[in-house]
Amino acid sequence: MLVAVRTVTKRVGRNRRSIVEAVVGDGSGRLHVVFFNQPWREKQLREGLQIALFGKPEVYRGGLQMTNPVVDMIGDRTGRIVPIYPQSEKAALSTWEIAGWVEDALKRCEARGLADPVPVGVRTRLGLITRHRALHDIHVPETMGEKEQARRRLAFDELLRVQTVLVMRKRAIERESRGIRHRLDGELVGRLRAALPYELTGAQQRTIAEIEADLAGRTRCTACCRATSAPARPWLPSAQCSPRCRAAIKVR
Repeated sequence: MLVAVRTVTKRVGRNRRSIVEAVVGDGSGRLHVVFFNQPWREKQLREGLQIALFGKPEVYRGGLQMTNPVVDMIGDRTGRIVPIYPQSEKAALSTWEIAGWVEDALKRCEARGLADPVPVGVRTRLGLITRHRALHDIHVPETMGEKEQARRRLAFDELLRVQTVLVMRKRAIERESRGIRHRLDGELVGRLRAALPYELTGAQQRTIAEIEADLAGRTRCTACCRATSAPARPWLPSAQCSPRCRAAIKVR
């Protein structure tokens, strides 16, 4: 909300905490604003100054009050999309200070840019912006569309890191562990498939083939695959799957 400062006072409360109180208004009414542990607000908020406040108004003693709102001096960030960071009264850390430090860090990185782990071809195919632009637009976007593009790219990066760690662990298990090789040419395989009251889908057949390939190899099978087709189908164990193999196909 855009308001004008009418009065500003400062006092010391319990535990010697500084309390700055201001009365602001916009012609339609007035609002009581309170700042805890922000003594510098007394000099910042001068009578007659036009400011923009961002916060949650609450009813207090019959009037509207806003506690520790974000203050924007007119012309500074007015009309822009601004991030709201977690504040700390104990550390006297405001969201506005954090926003300034973040913008300064982004400006310092502008010349050299930021390394991007995703190749250009992959970014183009998936419609992703660069990591440098994503980090900039998530903090200081010009439009909500830019913010959403940045959020999508950063979400992709987070999932990529998770999947990379999982693949690294899987490769380590394949290198270091040894399982029991199983024969897959026994008659039980054919009998099991012939007893099914339905035809396996292509996806189910591919999944079974992948699990059987793991069972026939020397490395321990750690897969857990699920293929879905028609509803209300029971769990189907992989052919000749031993206790060492944790794999199963959930057929629906």
